[in-house]
Amino acid sequence: MAKQEIPSDALTSAQLAESLGVSVNKIKKVIQELNIQPDFKRGVCGYYAPETVKKIKSKL
Repeated sequence: MAKQEIPSDALTSAQLAESLGVSVNKIKKVIQELNIQPDFKRGVCGYYAPETVKKIKSKL
């Protein structure tokens, strides 16, 4: 299976929390409430595309 290429503008929940100045738990809670799945995965790490990040931001 080929490695999935993750775009440079995709963010993990921790990176998103840091960029917005909120806790990772707050981001994870919003992701769970909206039932959002990661757009990309590398191992256990989920990455979210800019469109998904906008949805998360709007819920905060």
